[in-house]
Amino acid sequence: MDQDLTSKKELLELTGIPYGQLYRWKRKKLIPEGWFIRKSTFTGQETFFPKEKILARFDMNTFCEL
Repeated sequence: MDQDLTSKKELLELTGIPYGQLYRWKRKKLIPEGWFIRKSTFTGQETFFPKEKILARFDMNTFCEL
């Protein structure tokens, strides 16, 4: 199953949230562990996310942390 993926770096740039916020949401189980897809790249290992799902989740959760 091929998905449209976005890298962690792209996600943080698109949403404007800090790195720590992403992992707080992960710890609170607002973002499922299965969405953190680790892949080898030419620079090492990077984390990717299913683009449509993660962006929809950010739309729902951006108000949670004030």
